[in-house]
Amino acid sequence: GKTVGSVLGASVVYLLGGIVYIMMFQSYSMIYFAAVALIAYYPYMKLKGRGDDVRKMVKRSLPEAAALIAAEMSAGGSAETAVTRAANLPGPLGKMIKDTVAIAQQSGRLIFSRDAIDGVMVEHFSKYRLPDVEAFARQIDLVAEKGTDGPKQMSEVARGLSREYRSDIKTESEKLSNKLLMPMTLYIFVPFMLAIFVPLF
Repeated sequence: GKTVGSVLGASVVYLLGGIVYIMMFQSYSMIYFAAVALIAYYPYMKLKGRGDDVRKMVKRSLPEAAALIAAEMSAGGSAETAVTRAANLPGPLGKMIKDTVAIAQQSGRLIFSRDAIDGVMVEHFSKYRLPDVEAFARQIDLVAEKGTDGPKQMSEVARGLSREYRSDIKTESEKLSNKLLMPMTLYIFVPFMLAIFVPLF
């Protein structure tokens, strides 16, 4: 994947390429300088866009992972077994869970917290600095302590995440309508009005 060094290196290459172009063709216009600055910023902007996409994918996967873990526990499996099964989920969340299981197996540590000591799952998920992901890990942590009530509690967690996801989708749909309003005004309404009134003058 992309690293800070590779992104910075690409920005420097684009910046130098733009400066060479300006000097070769003597294009000392503010437009060209602005274009070079934008091109140099593009690698960072692209990386940030990818990061946002991954975060959204992880958040969308939380209800599915919770439902799978709940189903496995309801079938009689332990919380550890359920989490291990969830590691097979596709996408970045499945990879995060898989890494958690691998770290626990290699280090001999517990997946879940015990005696005020964070388990591997909480510790590993906290490193990503994603509140939803860390909350998910801590919820499963609490479920693992419930014993026979664990499956019921996990089902509640899954339903809660599902409701939250549907609410987020509704909110995003409302925001999308507002975001599209300005582009529609600029690209449709304004040219339409100009086509009507300009010939009158």
